[in-house]
Amino acid sequence: MRIINSEVLNFFLRFITKGHERSVKAKKNIVSSLLIKGVSIAISFVTLPLTLNYVDASTYGVWLTMSSIVGWFAFFDIGLTQGLRNRFAEAKAKGDVKLARIYVSTTYAILGMIFTLVWVAFIIANQFIDWSRLLNVSESLRPDVTKLAVIVFTYFCISFVFRIITTILLADQFPAKSSLIDLFGQIIALVIIIILVKTTEGSLVKLGLTFCSSPLVVLIGANFIFLMENTNNIVLHCHL
Repeated sequence: MRIINSEVLNFFLRFITKGHERSVKAKKNIVSSLLIKGVSIAISFVTLPLTLNYVDASTYGVWLTMSSIVGWFAFFDIGLTQGLRNRFAEAKAKGDVKLARIYVSTTYAILGMIFTLVWVAFIIANQFIDWSRLLNVSESLRPDVTKLAVIVFTYFCISFVFRIITTILLADQFPAKSSLIDLFGQIIALVIIIILVKTTEGSLVKLGLTFCSSPLVVLIGANFIFLMENTNNIVLHCHL
């Protein structure tokens, strides 16, 4: 049995490492992405019951509804990240490092300005929105829902800019690293949820802070690492 397992493993390793450099790179990323997605799904299955143990189903429903509503603002992207992905890949294929840097820095700048204006507009408008009535929740939850709206929208605006790094990684044929960023965010959120369940009472605001701050910390860290680190594999050492 061990011999068979060893032969299967050797065959698998030969399959992964055999072929053109680009093909090997693609195979490794496919396998890594599958493994990462599997772990991500497993973490989701663990996180959900823990979250429902921390807050009741109705409160969790408020969080899901709020995050979904805020997600509608994704159209402010106006195709910039997809355009960056195509142009960056094209510039990288031609070996034009300077042009690739220009595309990256320009996208950061434009999205940064757009979502700064969107955030300011939302903060002003949020003072006049009755979220408890809009979401049809108890009046007692009104202060928490209003705070949650600010938390979620702030996270959305900041993360939309910093998530450019995942677009760059995808364009540079590193989908596994892109998926790994999301996985680390999930792991941190899971750890915090476990701590909250054991140490505090259920809170909509704390739940929102947990699910928003965890991926944001990882995204900011990923931007710092991949954009500031000189590597031979990816052209992401541009100082924006």
